[in-house]
Amino acid sequence: MYVRIPGNPFCNDFFPNAFVPVLSCPTEIDLCENQHLQLQATGYPGTGTITGYSWSGPVGFTSTQEDPVIMNNSSFYPGIGVHEYFVTVTDANGCTGVGEVTVTIFDAPVASIATPDTAYCIGGTTTLTATVSGGDNCSIIWQVFSGSSWQTVQTGGVT
Repeated sequence: MYVRIPGNPFCNDFFPNAFVPVLSCPTEIDLCENQHLQLQATGYPGTGTITGYSWSGPVGFTSTQEDPVIMNNSSFYPGIGVHEYFVTVTDANGCTGVGEVTVTIFDAPVASIATPDTAYCIGGTTTLTATVSGGDNCSIIWQVFSGSSWQTVQTGGVT
């Protein structure tokens, strides 16, 4: 396959060994708010070595790193919703490849546990009630710490 880029003789179909750089990156990323956002791109060079990456996205985000991380407390963190990020990879001949990533950030769930009993005897019972707010399609799993690991004792409810 040959690609012609007008004005750049190093990136066109007149040179059978000249190819534009190819960019590979995930097309969708899903995460919950409060998680860090890891963008990823892999450039495969055309006829020249990869010389750079250029990312852009919402809230003024830009980066020249291949795989930038946007920390959840950064002013560039986009927040809950669907967001588009764009990346361009450039090789030594000035040829470019482009990619786009859709990032969906979901509302993080908040769980609270309530019980009417404040004290109970060994071997006795009590009732715990879990309430989940926020989030999307959350499951409730009850676990106890036993010895050195968590054990699931009951799975129940989906909000």
